[in-house]
Amino acid sequence: MSRVYKRNEIVLGEEKMIKLQINQIVKHSENLDKQKDDQVQVNEQISKDAEAIMDKAKKDADSLLENVELECNEILGKAQEEREAIISEAYTKASEIIEAAREEGYSKGIVQGQEIGLKEVDSIIEEAKEIKENALLEKKAMAKSLENEIVELVISCVKKVLNYELEKEHALLLNLVEKGIEKCTYTDSLIIRVSTNDHEIVNSSKNKIYMMTEGIDTIEVKKDPALETGSIIIETTSGTVDASIQTQIAQIEQTFHDILKGE
Repeated sequence: MSRVYKRNEIVLGEEKMIKLQINQIVKHSENLDKQKDDQVQVNEQISKDAEAIMDKAKKDADSLLENVELECNEILGKAQEEREAIISEAYTKASEIIEAAREEGYSKGIVQGQEIGLKEVDSIIEEAKEIKENALLEKKAMAKSLENEIVELVISCVKKVLNYELEKEHALLLNLVEKGIEKCTYTDSLIIRVSTNDHEIVNSSKNKIYMMTEGIDTIEVKKDPALETGSIIIETTSGTVDASIQTQIAQIEQTFHDILKGE
């Protein structure tokens, strides 16, 4: 025998179903908000870790630069001491010649002795001046050459530190991707080209990359064997952005050389 449902029972059943659906939607929305908050915290931690890595690289480079400058000053100090010793010896020799000329003047005539002594003294003084000028020129040339060597050494050190950190800390690689995305405008899709070594890291982090963007519907990570580790090329409908670590190092190196050329 079939049961006859009253109208008020049907209405109450529908209300319960609607309330259940609303509760599920609210709970799902809360879960999404929590995931988004967690992802924001992850992104913030990634940025902090990347900044800490860059600060460490800068401190290491500054320390190396300070040591090289100390060695440079020590070399220049020794060169200056040698030049001063030569000049001092020249003046001592001049004094001896004057004294010898004075003694000779007593035997051959005071006037003649003074003339000989003055000529010898003038010659020694000119020689001393020339030695001093050459020493100053050599000092400047040495300092200039050491400046270039210091720049090359610092850049080499920075490259080694960053390459080591890229291998150890994936956060630095994702930070480079984020900085590159910040330069992209007016696009709804991204193609990220990376090296063979970096492909798995970047591709497995696509969800994190999505959280870094706004209005991006499609992200494709492609492996490019021609790229070095740390190289990141971002292609969009409006253009291409090179966010590679090598490109940033090259810009720093060029800035150093421009400063040296301007001095």
